[in-house]
Amino acid sequence: MKNLKYLSIFIFVACSSSTTTVPETTTTVPETTTTALETTTTALETTTTVPETTTTEPETTTTVPETTTTAPETTTTVPETTFGDLLNITHTFANCPDMNASNVKITCKTGARVKSVVSFGEDTISSVSKFNNKLYVSIKKGLLIEYDPVTGSKNELFNKLGMLSINNEGGLLSFAASPTESTYVISYTDSSRNLIFEKFTYEGELSNVTKSEILFSQQNLADVHYAGSVIWSKYYEDYIASIGDFTAASSSAIFNTNPINTTIFPGKVILLNDDANVSSNIIHTADKDIPPKSNIIAYGFRNPWRILEYKNRIIVFDVGMNVYEELNILKYENSPAYFGWPFYEGIMQTSDIYNVDNYSLSIDIVSDSKYNNLKDFIEIESNFPKFTYTHMPGPRSAIIGGDVVDDFDSKYNYNIFFTDFISEEIMSYNILNAEVSLYPVSDTWGITSLILFNDEIIISTLSGDLMFIELP
Repeated sequence: MKNLKYLSIFIFVACSSSTTTVPETTTTVPETTTTALETTTTALETTTTVPETTTTEPETTTTVPETTTTAPETTTTVPETTFGDLLNITHTFANCPDMNASNVKITCKTGARVKSVVSFGEDTISSVSKFNNKLYVSIKKGLLIEYDPVTGSKNELFNKLGMLSINNEGGLLSFAASPTESTYVISYTDSSRNLIFEKFTYEGELSNVTKSEILFSQQNLADVHYAGSVIWSKYYEDYIASIGDFTAASSSAIFNTNPINTTIFPGKVILLNDDANVSSNIIHTADKDIPPKSNIIAYGFRNPWRILEYKNRIIVFDVGMNVYEELNILKYENSPAYFGWPFYEGIMQTSDIYNVDNYSLSIDIVSDSKYNNLKDFIEIESNFPKFTYTHMPGPRSAIIGGDVVDDFDSKYNYNIFFTDFISEEIMSYNILNAEVSLYPVSDTWGITSLILFNDEIIISTLSGDLMFIELP
């Protein structure tokens, strides 16, 4: 359990953050109607700026000549699930940047290479998703492109050009489709800085939309930390979304109570269904006259940029402020669960990281809950990340998820693949034994998302490219 110092309140520290940029999303649809979930607004100062890029997207495919180096691979299979030691240590390598990370076995493996690059112009791609053997490319400025990697065709599925807030981390963010019903969800930020998850019903082709519905809409005046990732959950047979803490990186960020406030949505991973009842036993914090949300799966996040489901687990890649990046894993049977922010960043108390004396938060535990005070709640309820690393040495700056191999015939089975915004490497975490592998790949800076597709890794980038990467 995590231990925390409690003294007094409101001493500010100077801190900065490295945040990732998010492509914006758009749509043209017949009928848009209902607003389902309750919304609240938090306005804090903004400190990040992301240059806006605009261009057309001519189709250009570049084949990268094959130059590979091979290195012996060292792996072990451990039958039981382990997660290593909480203590971070410095790992040194000959062919990868050194890493301060969890005390687990970390191996640097050379030989990964970029096989080909597909350009979508020079505009930032926020994310890439897969559905029915096609790729769905969310371009920040407001286009969703359906891309067929076999034929090379690109078809516009959604267009909100000129209608979105795209200056900072907003824009067209994410796409997910249901394999069991004719629906898909797109997340984006509108011109009023509302984070929106919109559900579309279609007949036959995805472009043949028959109706749409706003599942979630909430204003974020900070214009950063939207998160906005959406996935289809086989476990719940519904859509799951990640929502950032709606708070800019500043000295006051560690006093932000949004992620621990269970009556609001910022800093949470939720089911996009206001009738869900997955968090009936959640701790009631903040206003005693407002009931806690019933659809919270996990909370206590800063900027859960990407989420991923693996069987009965939700995997949350949470971007830290100045020091730690987090890979969090939660079994659904243990939800709702609290993951520490703003009390903890990675494995350390934020008061220790940022040298804040007399640290406390202005939020209450409701008197009829099982905890009498915030200290008891934090000590018992806080969960550590399963793997964490720091920005230095490296450098590294923001964890970017992610996909998992679920194939008994693959030597990468049980491995969660993810990357970092600037480090030019692919990483993997083995769920069974907590071993981590690093795969250096040059010229891959500015990564915004990562998926697995037909035995290859695909990353999207700030520069408007999809890169197809082959592992050794």
